[in-house]
Amino acid sequence: MEAAAQFFVESPDVVYGPEAIEAQYE
Repeated sequence: MEAAAQFFVESPDVVYGPEAIEAQYE
């Protein structure tokens, strides 16, 4: 999950918080 978190932080398209990202997987 660390690699994924790092990807989200480096991804400019993902400007929303990790909560929104987790919602997509749910």
